[in-house]
Amino acid sequence: MSNNQHPSDEIDLGYLFNAVGKSYRNTVRLGFSALDFLLKYWYIALILIVGGAVGGYFWQQSEARGKTAKVLVRVNFDGAGYLYQTVELMQKKIDQSDKAFMEAVGLDMEDPELVSIAVTPVVRMQDIVSRFEDSNRSLESVLKNVEFEEDDEFALYKTFDTDYRYHNLEVGFKAHGKEQIISALLAYINNNPAIEQMREMSVNNLQDQLRSKQQTVMQIDTLIKELRDATKKQTSGSGTLIVEKDDDFDQLIRSKVEIQNEIKLLREELILTEQTVVPMSNLAVYPADRSFVERRMIMLPVVLFGGFCLLAFFRFMYVRLRRIADAPEQ
Repeated sequence: MSNNQHPSDEIDLGYLFNAVGKSYRNTVRLGFSALDFLLKYWYIALILIVGGAVGGYFWQQSEARGKTAKVLVRVNFDGAGYLYQTVELMQKKIDQSDKAFMEAVGLDMEDPELVSIAVTPVVRMQDIVSRFEDSNRSLESVLKNVEFEEDDEFALYKTFDTDYRYHNLEVGFKAHGKEQIISALLAYINNNPAIEQMREMSVNNLQDQLRSKQQTVMQIDTLIKELRDATKKQTSGSGTLIVEKDDDFDQLIRSKVEIQNEIKLLREELILTEQTVVPMSNLAVYPADRSFVERRMIMLPVVLFGGFCLLAFFRFMYVRLRRIADAPEQ
């Protein structure tokens, strides 16, 4: 029985190798046939490519190019979550052509220029660390419980997107987008009574901190003056007391410098807290990058040449199948 099975296996393997070899030869023949066809009708392909490029150029020049704006904004008072929800709602209103929204930002109801709006965070790890600076264990536990995908390079910022301080606001327009629309969009975002009340409370808190630290600096200056006056009255034989007062004097100077740095930061913070969402870059509108479909000089030649090759392939298959159908039966 085993002797009969062995020749059968050899026949099956031989048939398989012959089928693979025949398929490879047919593929090579098909490739050379396509190459011969292109070499034979190269002038048609050249006309399609050059003509498509020229036609695509004029087509592209006749179209109005869209515009875009990318504005760096700073979010105060832990309002990043509010910013993301508002931008998502604004995009829905744009898609629905909401009349009240269009009027609020000064858009033409017949042909609104606004196309899209989106926001992405500017990833700064110091923003995350500063939120957990009083408890490193809290940050460690948060990172341990977050699942990151190895192939997802944006997993980190998606996890903490509302914790970052700076974000990019990207706005898409039609051909006649203007900077005034961006200003109107920012005003619309900041026009929220609850957020405005939070802003006023935060500003008052910062101002109280600033006044308190300024008073502390004045008190330190008074103590420094008293120490200097007391040091001048010391006799040359009281060296130990002078050394102790020198130590107190150095400590006061260091404390004063630290508080003055804090005062500087508070003043900068107050300057940047006039609104919840503050633009940190120019409100400039630029021509948008064209997609492949919008790049007519490239797209049109590719479509014409690809269509030519596709029609040639269909013709080849038709002729070949027709020969098989017309062949006499054996």
